[in-house]
Amino acid sequence: MGYYAGDFDRFLIGPHAIIGPRDSGKTTILKRVLSLAYDQGYTIAIFDSCTDHKDKSILVNTQKKYPDTVYIPSPEKKDIYNMYTQLNSNNDFYPTSIIDENHDKRIFLFDVAKYLEEGYDTEDLEERATIRLYYRCLVRQELYAFVYYMLSKKILIIMDEIELLDTMFEIINILYHNSKPMLLALHSEISLSGLKHFFEVMRLG
Repeated sequence: MGYYAGDFDRFLIGPHAIIGPRDSGKTTILKRVLSLAYDQGYTIAIFDSCTDHKDKSILVNTQKKYPDTVYIPSPEKKDIYNMYTQLNSNNDFYPTSIIDENHDKRIFLFDVAKYLEEGYDTEDLEERATIRLYYRCLVRQELYAFVYYMLSKKILIIMDEIELLDTMFEIINILYHNSKPMLLALHSEISLSGLKHFFEVMRLG
């Protein structure tokens, strides 16, 4: 499937979700939009949950290609708030200090794969569900921190195969009403949870 430069401009206005199976071209679009946004002076956050095919990870490829990146690994469980915690500017929560100290960087790479990998490694279904919740709460927490510190800038948020929580409503609503671009690549619309109405959906494959 061929694309023209102008095809990607629309992804820099408001939230979009690209839905398609593996190898349908989702990550290719993410990379093209990333390049376009970088050239236009955006500050970019990339969330990736890649647990296999590391050579295809958008985090790995971005870190190799762009010099001014900050890699942010998954923290310990004690640093992750639960989904009902009210996040606000008075909380010094992970990773606010990292973002604040690197506010002049252009690309923030959030690696949230740790708790997915731990979940896959256990056969206990209850434990797996608990660990998966840590992963989803971590995404919410890191997304809030990035938006809080960077909302006054031109920002782009990219998520590759990341599940959303309904409790992300406040953050997505802020992005939506400020016309801040957010681009998700997903296998299924189910991962949009109850937030689907915020997104313009593009289907591949």
